[in-house]
Amino acid sequence: MATDFNYTAVKDELADIMRTNLQDVSVIVEGDLKLDAAVPIVDIVMLRRTPVEQTLSSGFKQRYGLEFVISVIVTLIEQNSAVRQRDSLIEQVEGIIMQNRTLNGLVQ
Repeated sequence: MATDFNYTAVKDELADIMRTNLQDVSVIVEGDLKLDAAVPIVDIVMLRRTPVEQTLSSGFKQRYGLEFVISVIVTLIEQNSAVRQRDSLIEQVEGIIMQNRTLNGLVQ
């Protein structure tokens, strides 16, 4: 069964949402990770899609779970500052995802 679901659109929408809500952060989508001590990095990678268990009576749409890895990287000389900044950025990323769980209607 072929699918017309646009996985690239989901990754791009997630990145756009991050870019809109995070300041002074480089957001990368499955790109070449170039460490830059000047700004923190949020790297978004889609690992896989897996079918979600469902019954035949659930309709004509196959449901899939998408699994992403979102890495937060902060490079600073002073380790304690880097850890605090990384932890703060992780909290921001989690909050952004919780506020927009459907990625502007692209996913359910």
